[in-house]
Amino acid sequence: MSEMINVMGYANVIDNNHTLYNLSAWLGGYYDEDDSMTASLTFLNDLFQTIGTQIILGPVLAIDRASTTKLLYREQTGLAPQNTRYLTVSLVAKRYSGSYCDAYADNISLVFQHN
Repeated sequence: MSEMINVMGYANVIDNNHTLYNLSAWLGGYYDEDDSMTASLTFLNDLFQTIGTQIILGPVLAIDRASTTKLLYREQTGLAPQNTRYLTVSLVAKRYSGSYCDAYADNISLVFQHN
């Protein structure tokens, strides 16, 4: 699942290195299974080409959760690359065992802040 966000209206502040991002999410899974979810942020230029480094939160595996069913908070903050005109936020679930994918995500958030 993904969503594309147009940030062309903020081109001037982004290109002057004045825009911080914060991507956060609660990620987890079921019991002792390693089914997992990742949340990612991709920066794109006006030609929809990837620029900078893709930001990836997760996965949160069973060992991270002490083999219990729960969500753990993950976040990353940084400076948006110059020439960013679009953002894509994506969630990817992976099934490693069992009949169902028991990867979980909640409260996914992307915040942009101008310095």
